[in-house]
Amino acid sequence: MLDVTHFWHKEAGIDGWRLDVANEVEMDFWRDFRTTVKGLSPEQWIVGEVWGDARQWLRGDQWDSAMGYQFRDAALKFIAEGNTTATQFIDALLRVYESYPPQVSRNLMNLLSSHDTPRFLTLCKGDRDLALLGATVQMTWPGSPSIYYGEEIGMEGAADPDNRRGMEWNRLSDDNPFLTHYRKLMKLRARSAALRTGEPIRLLADDARRTVAYGRV
Repeated sequence: MLDVTHFWHKEAGIDGWRLDVANEVEMDFWRDFRTTVKGLSPEQWIVGEVWGDARQWLRGDQWDSAMGYQFRDAALKFIAEGNTTATQFIDALLRVYESYPPQVSRNLMNLLSSHDTPRFLTLCKGDRDLALLGATVQMTWPGSPSIYYGEEIGMEGAADPDNRRGMEWNRLSDDNPFLTHYRKLMKLRARSAALRTGEPIRLLADDARRTVAYGRV
C-alpha cells in the first residue's frame, strides 16, 4: 500500500493526498503513510475525511488537515436553514478554529457541499443571496476553501446521485452572477495576507438582526 505513494509521486508529481473515510483506518497506518509521503516530498499535503472532531489525527504525526464538515455544519444551520442565532454561528466557527493549532486551523478544507451532501444552493432552497453569502464566509474565514465543482456557476442538486450531475459547462459565462462573485472573492483572498493567514476576531453578533461581523488580523 505504501509503495503506491512512490508511483504517484514519480509518475504524476501530485501535490497532495485526500484520504477517503480516513477515520476508519488504523492510525498506525497513517503514521507510516505520513513518514513515507513526507520522505518523498515534505510539501505534499495530507487531508483526511472525518465529519467531526479531527484532533486525534492532527497532532503532527498523521494528517496535515481534515475536511471541514464542522464549518459546513455551522454555515448550513445559520445561513441555509436559519436554525441558529448569530451568536451561535460565530461561536461555532471560533470553537472549531480554536480547537486546533493555528497551522491546522488555517488549512482546514472548508466546504459547503461535497459528493456526499446535497448542494448548498439546494439546501438554501434556491436562494441565490444566501448561497453567495455562504461562499463569502467560506472565502473570508480561516482555512483552505474547497469549491465543489459547479458551486461557482450555481449548480443545484439534492442527495446522491442528484448532487453528482455532470458539470453544466453551458453556464460558464462572464455574466453568470455566481461566477462573478466567486472570482471577486478569490481575487480578494489572493491579494490580502489577512484573508489568507490572519487571526479571526469577533466584531459583532446581533441575534435580533441575525447579523455577524468578524475581522481577520
